[in-house]
Amino acid sequence: MRLPGFLTGRRPAPKELMIHLPDDLLSPEGIAILAGSTGFDSWAALFLANSVARSLPGTAIEMILPAVDVDVPSLLDVPPAVTVYAPGRGGRGSCTDVLPEARIVLVVSEFPDSAIRPIAKRFRDAIRIYTRPDEDANLVFNLKAMPVPARMYELSKLLGASPDTSWRPSMPRGEMAQAASLLSPVSGSVLPYMASTTRVADILRRHGAELPMRIVTMDSKEGPVAGQPPSVKAAVIAGATVVATDDPVHWAQASALGVPVIGLDRKSAFPNWGGPPAGDAQGLADAWAGLLRTGW
Repeated sequence: MRLPGFLTGRRPAPKELMIHLPDDLLSPEGIAILAGSTGFDSWAALFLANSVARSLPGTAIEMILPAVDVDVPSLLDVPPAVTVYAPGRGGRGSCTDVLPEARIVLVVSEFPDSAIRPIAKRFRDAIRIYTRPDEDANLVFNLKAMPVPARMYELSKLLGASPDTSWRPSMPRGEMAQAASLLSPVSGSVLPYMASTTRVADILRRHGAELPMRIVTMDSKEGPVAGQPPSVKAAVIAGATVVATDDPVHWAQASALGVPVIGLDRKSAFPNWGGPPAGDAQGLADAWAGLLRTGW
């Protein structure tokens, strides 16, 4: 298979890259994992990085993430090298760091994302593998219909990995302790709570939902979580008994960490991860009632 690179400015077009599938993808010396800017793409990328790191210890991994997610790889048993990019003009990502000289770039991006286009194009002579059609891909392994983390497992198998499907990320003790001190500053012993957004909590109350525990609102400007860094907010999600949210990042975090979650997705903005979220308020109330009946 011949994979032409992309023109960059006035530079001449690179020579065509000849690869042989699957041989040229198996057990590579190094790979780059480029995650989209959504916040939830970085969490999906954890499962890909873990599968490769555990199964192919000789393969060097570098994750390229939005700057706000720089702490996410700390959830891996062996954190890889990390390069970050920041939002740039027109929504396009900007990265001034030297990117890894990877021949294989695995792009974890649920939806078309202008922020990663300039980053992807800098890997002009690499095999850029997407799991959905994209104009910057030169190899598409179309797995979009498959939910995370199964999609990441299949992607890792392209490299010859044998993914550990039982693995889940776990928050570092420091962040968990900080979250506990925020929620219970006197005793540090946190009673069961539901992590929710203000809108979802209000919907459940209006529908007369039974709410048998404390509600911690993740988006409140005055609550204990207000102003905390993303890693501590993720620890609040991790420590929750249940999560009810209209935030797609919370949905991905809870799903990744194994916390029961219901979601409200009116804009089809949630990643394909676990069961489908509700599309309206009544569906959300029904999902909550169902969760109460089955327990967690």
